Amino acid sequence: MGAGKTTIGRMLAERLGRPFSDSDGWLEAQRRTTATSLLDREGLDALHDAEAAHLAESLASTRPLVIAAAASTIEHPELVEALAGHRVVWLRATLDTLSGRIERGESRPALGEVRRYVTELDQRRREAYEAAADLIVDVDDRTAASVAGEIASLLETPAGDAG
Repeated sequence: MGAGKTTIGRMLAERLGRPFSDSDGWLEAQRRTTATSLLDREGLDALHDAEAAHLAESLASTRPLVIAAAASTIEHPELVEALAGHRVVWLRATLDTLSGRIERGESRPALGEVRRYVTELDQRRREAYEAAADLIVDVDDRTAASVAGEIASLLETPAGDAG
C-alpha cells in the first residue's frame, strides 16, 4: 500500500500492450465492494483472503497480464510458489514515503498509527519480498512514468540477466 502499484501498473500495462489486473478493481467487479468496505464489514483476514483470490485468479489467466497484487499476498506460501516462472517486480519505497502516501490517501483503509503499521509490515514481509522479486525498483522521489519506463526496459531483459 502506497508504493504506487496501481498507477505504475496501469502505465506499465499500457506500455506493454497488456491487460491490467488490480486487486482493488477486482474487488469492485467480482465482490461488488471496496477494500475499505470489506475491511470494515468483515475484517482484515477477509480482505487478505479476497486479495489472495485476486492474485490466484490473475496468475491462472492464459493471457499475459500486468498484475498489481496486494502486498498481503506475499504472506500466502502457495501464492509465492505460484509466482515462480512469472516476472515479479517489487516497488520498493522507504517507510517515510509509504507512511506519507498512506496518510494522504483518501481511499485507504483506516489503519491506526500509520508509521507503526508500515514498520510492522515491512519487518514481517521484507525478506519475502526480496526472495520473490526478480526486479527491485526504488520508487522514492520518482514519477510513476519514470518507474513504469524503467520496469518496461528491465522486463525486456531475460529473467536470469536482470537484478
